[in-house]
Amino acid sequence: MQSPADIESLELGHKVPWRVRLRAWWEGYDVGPLLERGHDEGGVHSGDPDHREADHGGGYGGGGAVQAHGQQEAGGGATAAPKKPLWSAGRIEVVERIWGKGFSTPGGDEHIPYLIKPFGLTSAMSVLDLAAGLGGAARFMAKTSGAWVTGFEGDRLLAKAAQERSLTAGLEKKATVSPYDPENFELKQRFDCVFAKEGFFAVASKDRLLDVIHGALKPRGQLCFTDYVLADSANPSHPGLTQWAEHEPAPPHPWSVRDYVRGLEGRGFDLRTSEDITDQHRKMVLDAWAGFAEVLRDHKPSKGTLLELVSEAELWARRVIALQSGLRVYRFYALKPGDAPQ
Repeated sequence: MQSPADIESLELGHKVPWRVRLRAWWEGYDVGPLLERGHDEGGVHSGDPDHREADHGGGYGGGGAVQAHGQQEAGGGATAAPKKPLWSAGRIEVVERIWGKGFSTPGGDEHIPYLIKPFGLTSAMSVLDLAAGLGGAARFMAKTSGAWVTGFEGDRLLAKAAQERSLTAGLEKKATVSPYDPENFELKQRFDCVFAKEGFFAVASKDRLLDVIHGALKPRGQLCFTDYVLADSANPSHPGLTQWAEHEPAPPHPWSVRDYVRGLEGRGFDLRTSEDITDQHRKMVLDAWAGFAEVLRDHKPSKGTLLELVSEAELWARRVIALQSGLRVYRFYALKPGDAPQ
């Protein structure tokens, strides 16, 4: 019987798409014969209104071609179909079951300590989280160190859900999460540390973003973030990358590793770490889906939840394929120099 752990074996051109295999697993039949007969998706789903809805757009919204740094996306003349909102209560429920309470991306409380270890957080320090999601990392930092964490999240519904969870945890002041526009924001407060987890790849104006971050850090302030990046040798037109970009919830604008190195060092940052953590990230994805499959063996979701689950599974299947096609996950750690002596 198939399971969501089969995300690991997906390859481009697979004759039975992931959504079919997930539905087959959920309903308890084998997709082997479908592979042997070469059934296409339309033949499997003919007449099934649930799958017509799940198939619309391939995910949570439109996308665009993978763009190298400085390139513009070509416009089209056709009128785009209305996009599904990026987040919903149903999707939040699904991602928390997969990644853990308070998290919307891989790596829960067990992964955050590794990322923030260089900060050396104390109760006297302040942290800015620019990709707060459901606030799990912000609350972890506040609970374990006493630091004051200011979180910002680009999706309003996700930010509201995150702040509600901080309130429930009694951390509504120590680990706040508010909505913001990452393409256009200013900061008056200055922070000891800036943190972000896989959020910058969806920001088009990364030069401006780095300028704002530089200005928001105190002298000797620390910056640590992870992000999806293009390997310097990546071919942006690789099918695995174009499929990923076309179906991401928000159009991606990935920089290359070289772009980030130049962007950070060009602003005077002392770049201490530029680490490829792709294998670790991929393992977290596959392990989480495998664990979730075990839960679903005894607790089958409703059809409404299944639709969200199918879309989420497709999203991560495409990301795993992209990680084999030139997309990487990097961890960057840098220091802002101290003020020059007067």
